[in-house]
Amino acid sequence: MDFVISDRSRLFYIENSGLYEKLKGGIRTTEYIYLGKKDVLQFVEAKTTCPNSNNKEESKEKEIKYNRYYRELCQKYTDSFNILTASLLGKNGIEDIGEKISAIRSMENIQIRFLLVIKNAEETWLSGVKAELEYRLFSLRKIWKIDVQVLNEELAYKKGIIKV
Repeated sequence: MDFVISDRSRLFYIENSGLYEKLKGGIRTTEYIYLGKKDVLQFVEAKTTCPNSNNKEESKEKEIKYNRYYRELCQKYTDSFNILTASLLGKNGIEDIGEKISAIRSMENIQIRFLLVIKNAEETWLSGVKAELEYRLFSLRKIWKIDVQVLNEELAYKKGIIKV
């Protein structure tokens, strides 16, 4: 998937940053962080597929795969959020962070969104994926008032998040 990045000053391409290179041992990150319109700070992750919750209990292997998928995904969101907030608080520097993001001095008026785009997902699956993420990220979401959004390729295209 090819994401639409209209303003590089609003981008923190965390996966390709020098900061990530310095920290990466045991750290997982989202693809990038983007400060969108209306001060929505989006932590964007892309996946090609997701495990089916309807058959996760068919075998121990499927259950392990299901839990690993969500554990790793939640770690990506949590680590990315922690890296950015630590950087904004002066702990890691802000060298690769876009000017608009690095200029954030207060999170009071910033809406935070964890956005997952699953390329090959049927629209009927998305609510289950969202519910699982919301459950697993409950504390972080509640403390920081974080919104979770899950889209497939078609919905992401309609919202102008990806190009086809």
